[in-house]
Parts: sequence; structure tokens; C-alpha cells
Amino acid sequence: MIHGSNHPRDGRPRASVLLASIAEAPAERFVTLGEIVTAFGIRAHGVVLLLAAMVGFLPSPVGAGTLSGAVALVAALQMVAGRERPWLPRRLRDLTLERRAIAEFLERRGGWIARVERLASPRFVEVFRRPWTRIAGLVISIHAVIIALPVPLTNYPLSALLLLTAIALIEDDGRLLLIGLIAMLIAAFLIAGIAGGLFMTAIAMLGLGAGPGH
Repeated sequence: MIHGSNHPRDGRPRASVLLASIAEAPAERFVTLGEIVTAFGIRAHGVVLLLAAMVGFLPSPVGAGTLSGAVALVAALQMVAGRERPWLPRRLRDLTLERRAIAEFLERRGGWIARVERLASPRFVEVFRRPWTRIAGLVISIHAVIIALPVPLTNYPLSALLLLTAIALIEDDGRLLLIGLIAMLIAAFLIAGIAGGLFMTAIAMLGLGAGPGH
């Protein structure tokens, strides 16, 4: 049973409630990405990003970050293009998730999601109009590319930022969206700085190693 506190002001069920209902459905063991997007209706961009973040959190083999980034990039680039609802290629629509994995994700992160949802409400809705949605899509696209990079120890924090932004989109919370986008830009600069430092260190080491041979 969905309690009233689980509903935002416009009566739509929260993302966590919809995910829980999908996870607990007794029908099939697996659910496709297309079916989940359909269940969320008009909040499709946000739910695609939510699912991308979820993939980043789920225990999985190496390559989860690449898949998470690819799914997020599909939604983000379509925001840049001005599409109100994302189009998913057949391969992504047919991508399957185990319902038990969704339930485990909610067990681990559900409390955090619920706290963010309680703080979220429709406000600063102007940022959900063009050109702001295009700018948001551009920032999320950069973030998606960074998630896909094999940078150690970044998957969880980057996925958390993606999750925050997804909830902001789903709940029409412009203030929360701006916070998420600013945090994404800060993360991008930090990771770019770290990557640049590692690159320069590698170049210096190679230079030192080549010195005696001349």
C-alpha cells in the first residue's frame, strides 16, 4: 500500500515507490529498461538517468561504469537535442534487469533516496524549459562520459550525483537540479585535474627513464 507521504504534491507516486512496485511484481523474474521507462510515463528522462545511476551502484562485473555512462549519455544528449521524451535504441529498450537486483538496490540506497525525495518538491520550474534543459543535458553528458571512464574509486560518488540529478528531474525540483549540476561540474574539474596530474607524472617518469639512454 502506498501511503500519502510517498506522493509528491501533484499526486504522482515517488520514484522509489514505482521502483519498489516493479521489484515486487510477481510476474517475470526480469524486467526490461523499456518496461520501466513506460511505467514512469512523462518523467522518462529522469527515470533513464535513475536507472543509469542504479546500474553504477549494483554489484556487477567490470564494465558497469561504461554501461551506466552509455545509458545516461543517451538521455542527456536527447535533452540537448530538445526532445521532451527520450528515444531508446532497441538494444537499450530490451536491456534486462533482475527484479531482485532492483530490490537489493532499494534495500541499500532506498533510505537515502527517500530522504532526498522528502526534501524535493516542484520549484524553480523555469529551469525545466529551454534553453536550460539543453544546458542541463550538456552538463549531464559530460558527467556520463566521466562515469564511463575507468577511473578507480569514482563509480559510487559519480553515480550518487547522477541519482541526485535524476530525482530532481523526476520531482521537477529546479533547485535540486542546479545543485546536482554544479556538483557534476566540480567533479569534472577535480577528475580532470587528477587525470592531468597522473598524465604529467607518467610523462615525467618516462622522461627520467629515457634520460640515461641518451
